[in-house]
Amino acid sequence: MLRRLPIFIFVFGFICLVPLSVYTQTREIVGYVERARIYPGNLSLRAKIDTGAKTSSLNAPHTSSFKRDNKQWVTFDVINQKGKKIQIEKEIFRSAEIKQNGILSKESQKRPVIMLGICLGSVYKEVEVNLVDRSHFNYQLLIGRNFLINSFLVDPSLTFSTKPKCTGVMNK
Repeated sequence: MLRRLPIFIFVFGFICLVPLSVYTQTREIVGYVERARIYPGNLSLRAKIDTGAKTSSLNAPHTSSFKRDNKQWVTFDVINQKGKKIQIEKEIFRSAEIKQNGILSKESQKRPVIMLGICLGSVYKEVEVNLVDRSHFNYQLLIGRNFLINSFLVDPSLTFSTKPKCTGVMNK
């Protein structure tokens, strides 16, 4: 019986490790803070990776909505940490009612949601991003689960472990 124990441990360990290695090969590993690039605008931003947030958020303290072709649009400026500024105009995809954590009031906040292109590592996706004043936070972009799902594993001990290197998205 004791002679079989090392064989059992080897077989059991092999069975457990193979699925993990296959799983990590299809997903990029990122830290809790990374550099990301947004499109349109091709602007690089520092982003907080937040697995607790369902939807991604972008700092847009001053938005202005208008109608174009009978649809609601929004315009806003984004300025990165180096002072580069872009203006973005996007159709409002929907409005979101966001419950505020840590605030005594039970009121929710209504935010415009747009479809925005984001590049993190070598992954480019167009996802829903809500616009909110994040100027009191350290990071202008919060990347939530809607972007991370099926593409990333998050290692909270890492920061700035990858750079945006998506190809073929310059015209987006």
